[in-house]
Amino acid sequence: MPLSYWGGKGGSDLGMGSMAGYGITRSGHHIIYAILGAHMTREQADWRILEDLLTWVFDTLAGS
Repeated sequence: MPLSYWGGKGGSDLGMGSMAGYGITRSGHHIIYAILGAHMTREQADWRILEDLLTWVFDTLAGS
């Protein structure tokens, strides 16, 4: 991944899933992202949606 720096945190509690992070691309752009999934359960479909969102975030960062 073409990032010079990346840091992030994720977690889940009370049916909420969250992911947040910060990255600096090699071209010097600073990118901040946050994803909050309300009413998340342990069902596979909900976590697949979160996985798709994270894939989109990382693909976007890689293209910056």
